[in-house]
Amino acid sequence: MAKLLIIGGYPKGYKEPFSYETRSGKVLRRILSSHNIEALLMDLWGSRHEEEMGRIKPEVIRKIQRRYRQGYRIIVVGRYMYNCLMKAIAKSRSIDIHYLPHPASRTNYHRRQLEHGLIQLSM
Repeated sequence: MAKLLIIGGYPKGYKEPFSYETRSGKVLRRILSSHNIEALLMDLWGSRHEEEMGRIKPEVIRKIQRRYRQGYRIIVVGRYMYNCLMKAIAKSRSIDIHYLPHPASRTNYHRRQLEHGLIQLSM
């Protein structure tokens, strides 16, 4: 099974990315658990303000690059986060990243896309 690093926006006041107390955390963790997919979870930003600015700190980029070099598949959930990360790595193109819909999506279609994508990328 492939190693996955799943990246979201910011923890919305919780201590961990995709907290069980959030809608996105419940959905994502249910999908991972039901398919026995192991993944590291992280956020791009530490606050709403950082997210609104859209800039990603160099140390966050380095952390993602380190995981990529260790063989992790990098998955960004949410179009905004994906676009911000793509912009941040555009010059170096040092990371191959995959986009999947955000787990808090209100549509069954997007949640099914997320689930299918996670299954495929974990193989």
